[in-house]
Amino acid sequence: MTSLIDLKGRKVALGGGKESTQGYFTELLLRTAGMTLDDLEIVNLNFADALAALANKSVDAAFLPDPFKAQARQKGIAVSIARVGVPGRSGVTTLFGAKFIAQRPEAANALMLALVRGARDLQGSGVKLEDNLAAVSKYTKIPIEALRTSDPYEYDPNLAPDVETILGMQQLFLNNHQLGYAAPLPIERLIDGSFSRYAGEKLGGTGGKS
Repeated sequence: MTSLIDLKGRKVALGGGKESTQGYFTELLLRTAGMTLDDLEIVNLNFADALAALANKSVDAAFLPDPFKAQARQKGIAVSIARVGVPGRSGVTTLFGAKFIAQRPEAANALMLALVRGARDLQGSGVKLEDNLAAVSKYTKIPIEALRTSDPYEYDPNLAPDVETILGMQQLFLNNHQLGYAAPLPIERLIDGSFSRYAGEKLGGTGGKS
């Protein structure tokens, strides 16, 4: 397979299936080739299992972010045929429980502050520092060489929710009748940006080592 059109009718691993961030970004990619997720046979697998499935040829393709993509290349079991290609776009969010926010707002702010500080350390040249690579490898069990050769991620330095992506996901899932409500919810019902704003104000600047 060398292009998206070659995926038609093939087994493709997507973590979370169609109703997921991977499903959303894959749909955007498929649209450029005149296809939708309905043109694929979706297999719900996490990243590690998707690597194994590619190796034993039980799936034909997988949506893999780095460093899993780098591992697939190093093992010689897959090649990249497409990428989302929108720097800074992310469907990943931090979720706080309503009870946690209501009863322990100071702890919630402190937690976000720590997350943002760590995330900033892993932007720019910081992502390839040996100490950072060793720490990430230790806690994720991903080989350092895969981390070293991975493409760096670009994201908001304050980990602010990506409003455009969240609204886009909601609209796609509504169109595909994958949500339990019919009309789109306003962004204020979907995200709370106060915690990332708090962290940004405390830390200042834009973060990252460049």
